[in-house]
Amino acid sequence: MLRTLLLFLLCLLLPVPQGALAASSGKTPVQAETSLPLNRTTFHFFSPEDIAANYKASKIIRVGYFDQHGVFEGEGEHLSGYAVALLTAISRYTGWEYKWVKIRFDELAQRLDDGTIDLSCGISFTPERSRLYSFSKLRAGYENTCLHVSSMSDMHYMDLEAFNGMRIGFFTDSLQYDVMKRFAAQNGFSFESFFFEESNEMSQALAEGRIDGYVDGVLQGKGTKVVATISTDVPVVFTRSECRWLATKPAIRVAYSREQDMMDPEFGGNFLYAFLKMLERQSGIRFEFLPQPSYDACLKALADGTADIMPDVYPQLSFLRSQNIFSGRTFYNALITVVGRLHDKNIPGQSCTVGFTREMRSVMLAYQSTYPEDTPKIFPNIDACRKAFEKGEVDVYLWPYPAASLQDDPPKDGLLLPTRAMYPMALGISPHASPLVTSVLDKVITSTTTATIDALLLSVAPDSLLDVIRRFLRRNLVETLCGLGLLLGLIMLLVMRHNRRRLTDLRAAALTDPVTQGPNRARFLMDAAKILQKDPRRYYLSTINIRKLKLINRACGLRTGDSLIRFCNREFALRSRQGELAAYSGSGRYLLLWKCPDETTFTQRMEELCSVADMARKLYQRPVSFSCGVYVIRNDADMEEHEPQPTSGTGKNINESMSFVSRYLLYAETAEASIASGGYRSQFLIYNELIGARQLKANDIENRMVNALEHGEFTVFMQPQVCLADRRLIGAEALIRWQGPDGKMVYPDEFIPLFEQNGFIRELDLFVLDTVCAWIRRRLDKGKKVPPISINQSKALFFHDNYVETVLGIAARHDVPAHLLHVEVTESMAWLDEEAFIRTLDALRRAGIGLSLDDFGKGYSSMAMLHSFGFDTIKLDRAFLAPGQEKQRSVWIIISSLVDMARRLGIEILCEGVETEDQLQKLLASHCKYGQGYLFSPPMDLETFDAYVDAHELERK
Repeated sequence: MLRTLLLFLLCLLLPVPQGALAASSGKTPVQAETSLPLNRTTFHFFSPEDIAANYKASKIIRVGYFDQHGVFEGEGEHLSGYAVALLTAISRYTGWEYKWVKIRFDELAQRLDDGTIDLSCGISFTPERSRLYSFSKLRAGYENTCLHVSSMSDMHYMDLEAFNGMRIGFFTDSLQYDVMKRFAAQNGFSFESFFFEESNEMSQALAEGRIDGYVDGVLQGKGTKVVATISTDVPVVFTRSECRWLATKPAIRVAYSREQDMMDPEFGGNFLYAFLKMLERQSGIRFEFLPQPSYDACLKALADGTADIMPDVYPQLSFLRSQNIFSGRTFYNALITVVGRLHDKNIPGQSCTVGFTREMRSVMLAYQSTYPEDTPKIFPNIDACRKAFEKGEVDVYLWPYPAASLQDDPPKDGLLLPTRAMYPMALGISPHASPLVTSVLDKVITSTTTATIDALLLSVAPDSLLDVIRRFLRRNLVETLCGLGLLLGLIMLLVMRHNRRRLTDLRAAALTDPVTQGPNRARFLMDAAKILQKDPRRYYLSTINIRKLKLINRACGLRTGDSLIRFCNREFALRSRQGELAAYSGSGRYLLLWKCPDETTFTQRMEELCSVADMARKLYQRPVSFSCGVYVIRNDADMEEHEPQPTSGTGKNINESMSFVSRYLLYAETAEASIASGGYRSQFLIYNELIGARQLKANDIENRMVNALEHGEFTVFMQPQVCLADRRLIGAEALIRWQGPDGKMVYPDEFIPLFEQNGFIRELDLFVLDTVCAWIRRRLDKGKKVPPISINQSKALFFHDNYVETVLGIAARHDVPAHLLHVEVTESMAWLDEEAFIRTLDALRRAGIGLSLDDFGKGYSSMAMLHSFGFDTIKLDRAFLAPGQEKQRSVWIIISSLVDMARRLGIEILCEGVETEDQLQKLLASHCKYGQGYLFSPPMDLETFDAYVDAHELERK
C-alpha cells in the first residue's frame, strides 16, 4: 500500500528552515547540519550549480523503516518499495546517501527522539498519530486503491458480481476503506471488512483463507493479482514562475535512439512517442526530437548539454551519477519479460545467462537489481539475442518492453516468461537543462493516472494486419523508392502470412477458456448470433451457476474446483445436440443454447442436465447444485410485440444479432438471480415480465437508497404498545418508512429484504437508532414522560464487529438512559452463530438495554428460546391472529400455554397484530397482558406520537 509519506518532504517542498525533519510531537525537532546545501525555495528552482554542489557535499541520512508491503520490502541491497523510490528521487536534488535502519513500529518515536535515526517514512496521517509525530504539510504521493486476490483465484478483472460477499482485508485507519465503500455502493455489491496492522499479517490471512482479498495501494503483491483498481486523478497546479516560463512556449530538445523500438517521431507510432506527445499537450512545452545513433549516444548528449531530455532511463542514483545526468519521476513500471524454455532449469534467479541488447542498458540494470546472481551478456540487437538463444549461448534473453505482445513471435522452442523484475521508466534530464523542465514535467507525470498510461499502451497497438503493413511501409519508404520493390513484396507476403497465423492464434486464445480449453463467453455470443441469423426459431438460452463454488474452492483447493468445472463442462457439452451450444463463462457459470419444440421437452432435458449435479456430488463428496436462468427465444409468430427479435438473413448484421443475444443473456441472468440462494436441489427458472419488473424495481431501489438516506427520505414511525386491560401506554416499536420526493411510498416489504441482501440495512438500523435516541433526548430535555422504545436489529448489524460499543456510543452521544431502549431480534439469528448471539445479548443486558424476541411462532420456533437467552419480552407473531387462525380453538390454547409458561419464567408476552375487539377479549381471557396493533393505533410519525404520548397515561412494566 502506498502510504502518505511524512517528515522530510517539508524541507524540500516548502520554504522552511533546513532542519525541519522528523520529530515526535512535543519534542525538539532533529536539526540538520548547517552545511547541508539546501536551497530555501522549492526544490523545482534548484540551479544546476546548487545540485552539483549538493552532490559533492553528500550527506548520509539515517532512515528508519519497518516491513510494509509496497512501501518498504526486503533488506540491504534488495530493499525496495515506494518510500525507497521517493527518497531516491529526492536525492537527485540533495545528493543525499541513505543508511537504512530496520526498526519496529513501536520503536519509532524513541528512535527519532534519541537521534539514532534522522527520519522515517510510510506512516499514514491520522489525528491520533499527529499527536505523536511531526508530519509534513504536503502529501508525498498519491495512490490507487487496488483489490488483490490470490494469483490462483479464477476471479476476473472488475468482476463486480464476484466481489459481492467477499471478505476483504484493510489496514487499520486506512483511507482506502472509505474509497472501497463508495466503489461498492456505486457498483451494487457489499463486502465484509477485516482490519490489520501490518501487511505481512494481511498476506498471511489471505494465504490461510481467512480473507478472500485485501486492499492496498500497490499494483503488485506477493502471490496475488489485482482484480480492481480505483484511480485518483491529481490536478496539475503550476507556480507563477512556471506559468511565466510556459508562456514563452519553450522548446525542449529530446534525444532518442534510432534503434529505440518505442520511439517513432515521424509517424507517432509507439508508446514513448505517444507519451511525450501527451506531456507536450498537457504542459505546453514543445519538443524537438534529435535522433541519435544509439542509447549511449543519448546519455552522452544529455551529459554534454546538446539535448535536454531523453525518453527513458533507469532512475537509480548510482547510475545517474555515473552518467552525470538527472532523472524525472517514474511514469511507468514495465514488467520485464524474458524468452526462455518451458522445462529449462536455468530460469531467472537461478544463476542463468541473460541476453540484452545495447538499447536495453537501463533495463539490464533494473533486471540485475532483482536478480544479481544472473550473468548479463550484451548483443548488438534483438536478432542477435534470438540467434544466441537458439544456439544455446544464453539461457534466456530480454523481450522488448513494455508492449511485448506486439513484437515478433518468440523462437519455436521459446516461451514468454514473466519475471519479478520491474523496469521503472523515467525521463532522463540534462544537468544543463532549466530546472523548470523538471518541475513542470514531474507535475504533469504526477497527475497522470495508471489508467491513462494503460490507454496510451492500447492506443499504439496495431489493430489489424493492415496497420502492421502500413507501419512497415512507412519505416522502409526510402528502401522501396531505391528499387527494392521485389524484396519488399516478398517481405510483405511473409509478414502477412506470419501475422495471419499470429492473429489466428490470438483469436483462438481470445475465444477459448483457459480452464476448460473450450469455448468461452465471447465465442458463445458469436456462434449464437450466427445460429439465430440463420434460424431464429424457438431456442432456449440458459445460464447455469454452480452454487457455492467459492466454498468448494476454499475447502478442497482450486485444483478440485477446476476439476469440477471441467467435469460439468464436459457433461453439459455431451447433453447438447448438433446445432446447439455449450460454453463456460467463468466464475462457475455456463451458457447453453438449446433448440426445443416446446417447454415440456425443454423441462425434460433440464431435469436430465440437473442430474449432473448428483453425479458431481457423489464424485467430489461435496453438496453440488445448480441454479439456472432461462430465456425463451421464440420465432416471429410466437414473439410478443415488446420482445427484441434477431435479424434474419444469413451473413447480415452480425453485430446487431450479437447485441440481441447479449440482451437475451441478460434476461436469463436476471431469472437466475431471482432463484433463492442456498438450495440443496438444482433449480431453473424461465424469465417472464414479472421477474423483469421485479429486477428493475430492485435496481431502482438500490440506485436510490444512499441518496434517499442522505436527503431525509427515510422517516421513523412509532406504533404504540399498550396494556390490554386499560390501554395504558407501555412502550412503542420504531418502524421505518420511505417516501420519495414525488410523494410515492416505497413499502418496507419492497426494500427491507433487498437491504438485508446488500448490507445497506446496517446503515438504516443505525439511522433508526440515532433518530430514536434524538427523540428521547428532546422529550427528556422538556421534562416530558418517555416510554421505552423497541428497535428492530438486523443480523448484518447485530453480528458486526463492535456492535454493542456502537449502540452504547449512540445512546451516550444523546445522553439517553439505556433502560429506555429495547432491542428486538428474531429467533433465526441465533442459529447463525449461537455463541456470538449469546455473548452480544449478555453485553446488552449488562448495559441495561431491554431484550425482546420478535416474531415468536413464525416458522419453526424453539421452546428453548424462552429460557436459554434471557429475554425480557416475547412478541407473539401476528400470524397467530391472521384471518381464519384466530377462530381456531387450538390457537388460543397455544397462546394461553405460552403466556402461562412465560409468566412462570418471569418473561412478559406481547401479542402483535391486534385488530379487533374479539381478538382483544380472547387475549385478555388468555391472560396476555400486552398488545400492539391497529386496534389501538396505526404507526404514526414522531410529531403525532409526541401528542399521543402526552395524551395517554404511561404504565411502567
